[in-house]
Amino acid sequence: PGIVIAPDRELVVRDLLLPGRTTSNSVEYVREDVFTNNAAAVAEGTQKPESNITFELANAGVKTIAHWIPASKQILDDAPQLQTYIDMRMLYGLKLVEDQQILLGDGTGANMLGIIPQARNKDGDTMIDVVRHALLQVRLSLYRPSAIVMHPEEWEQIELTKDKNGTYIWSNPTLYNGKNLWGYPVVESMAMAQGDFLVGAFNAGAQLFDREDATVEISAEDRDNFIKNMLTIRAEERAALAVYRPASFVHGTFPTTTAAPVSGE
Repeated sequence: PGIVIAPDRELVVRDLLLPGRTTSNSVEYVREDVFTNNAAAVAEGTQKPESNITFELANAGVKTIAHWIPASKQILDDAPQLQTYIDMRMLYGLKLVEDQQILLGDGTGANMLGIIPQARNKDGDTMIDVVRHALLQVRLSLYRPSAIVMHPEEWEQIELTKDKNGTYIWSNPTLYNGKNLWGYPVVESMAMAQGDFLVGAFNAGAQLFDREDATVEISAEDRDNFIKNMLTIRAEERAALAVYRPASFVHGTFPTTTAAPVSGE
């Protein structure tokens, strides 16, 4: 009793995606590759134009995120509250890595292929402007954005932007506007690299499939645990990330200059 819990990082990325479940070791789906639309007005009796649709098979492999720690049998018997605390921290560790994998996984080895490596890239001029350009890019791809993800420090820069008179451009500190840009919610995530942002149709462009929910298991059958009265505590989860529509995501880097246009200068 009396353990002071360290502050946890807010985990937000999973909640942006469609939830799903799978009973396989991979998720296969068919994705439209190219749609050649030759539809046209035609006169009676003339041959109609031919259009074409090509597809590609995509595969999202189920990936395992896991870790373990040792603990003595006596301490867990004598302090049952400690086991509850360890379980909580182990599960949090899984979700912390899951957040990073969904956004940044490079697809090599045991890593997920995350959203950012598959997203379109966009570079721009000012922080607020570049987000608007990215929103347009998603809309021109015929998708409707559902969220903007950025690091908390970038969101702070946007909120603190002032004009030459010292007046806040984005928000009045006494009347908070909420976390949004151009009418779309801003989600702060420390899994996002500083200086980067991601705009996307998260609710339509990607889906996370759970193969095995995060669990914590304890066993004495590990090396010489039995003769040492030791236990091994293992936390593990298995999941697959399917990015159906890469064009519905735009990843970019904020400029290193002023956070937003400064009026009057």
